[in-house]
Amino acid sequence: KGVEAGKRGACQRHADHREKGFRGDHAREVGGGGKGEVAKGYGEAHNLESELIRKLEKMIAMDINALVIKEDCESWYLAAGKKINKEIISQLEPEVKAKLEKNIPVDLTKVRKADILSHFA
Repeated sequence: KGVEAGKRGACQRHADHREKGFRGDHAREVGGGGKGEVAKGYGEAHNLESELIRKLEKMIAMDINALVIKEDCESWYLAAGKKINKEIISQLEPEVKAKLEKNIPVDLTKVRKADILSHFA
């Protein structure tokens, strides 16, 4: 529950930023690259989005680490979309990763509530 809530919180913050227009299109440039100037792009949109995704993955892993250690879990399950699953796993503490009993690389955010548990059976 807590891990999923942490994921939702991080994802909601990401969604809020996107909704407010913080998609990287606020990147600034110093100098236009004209004669005598050097274009200096600070965080082009594609780089900012990739960086934001990496930071969110790291935040999720940190939340999982903290929760599993704090609650002294003997085992736990993870369900995360294929695109982020591997990165989250790679950033887990070794003792937390060792307690991971089931890893499901599926995005369950759009799955009906009644069908979620069937993925963990």
